[in-house]
Amino acid sequence: MSFKQAKAIGGKIKKGAKAERVYFYSSYHKDESGKRINEEQAKALNGMGEETQHIRFLKFYYVFNIANVECIKIDLPQVTLNQHEQIQACEQIISNYPSPPKYIFEDADRAYYAPSNDKLNMPKLEQFNTPEAYYITYFHELTHSTGHASRLNREGIVKPAQFKSERYSREELVAEMGAAFLAGHAGICGNTEIENSAAYLQGWLKLLRDDKRLIFKAAADAQKAVNYILGQ
Repeated sequence: MSFKQAKAIGGKIKKGAKAERVYFYSSYHKDESGKRINEEQAKALNGMGEETQHIRFLKFYYVFNIANVECIKIDLPQVTLNQHEQIQACEQIISNYPSPPKYIFEDADRAYYAPSNDKLNMPKLEQFNTPEAYYITYFHELTHSTGHASRLNREGIVKPAQFKSERYSREELVAEMGAAFLAGHAGICGNTEIENSAAYLQGWLKLLRDDKRLIFKAAADAQKAVNYILGQ
């Protein structure tokens, strides 16, 4: 929970506790008068010739582990794990990656690539709703790892960048497009996966709308990354 949420129920954060950043993406519609409407209402109005706005947004929050919140008692629900089977086409892509980063499974709550020590962390397969979601997340981090100085030496990885900066945003585009390309190569890119990737990409593109050629530059870098992972 956030510092504000903990304080509201009488809790306090342990001294020295570190927060993690979580992201929230969503969208909504507005009619011509500016009133907020749902997707079905927007479709109906569009069908009658009225213009509506589709507004997308990306936010982030800093939150603390419940174990670091003191002075309150919190009953935590039991985590239900899903029994998934590995997808061999995806496992082959991961195992055949030439000179890969070190794969670790130390942090069960986050998927990330750390350029400083060239490590890629993934939660367990059972923590994802579907095996496809697991592998697309894995492919996203794999694409990030190709930017390491020992591989493609991509600016978005070798040079530190602030969150939401142009360099950071471009690297996120590259990683998500690379994940989509690899998912297509493995044959796991269904409608749900395509919609999720499109929504994620749209959130970053909104920050970079001034560069009309950015999507093409990112796609080119993503293809280079995919070729490297596949050894092509």
